[in-house]
Amino acid sequence: WHSWGAYPVSQYFLQAKSNSPWSHCALLNPVTSHQLRYAAKHMFNQKHYTSGINYYIAYFKRKLLE
Repeated sequence: WHSWGAYPVSQYFLQAKSNSPWSHCALLNPVTSHQLRYAAKHMFNQKHYTSGINYYIAYFKRKLLE
């Protein structure tokens, strides 16, 4: 699961994960430009504007390097 998908529906997964042997493993952070763009969109959807802007900046930087 991704770190930027904090929606009510994901609470079931997060609860199951916290009770599993993988509870110590972190959620996936965006790495590719595609993931960064979607993370930014999700942050804006969740009204986390500062994080959304930061992800968009990282997205544009990553796109320039590709």
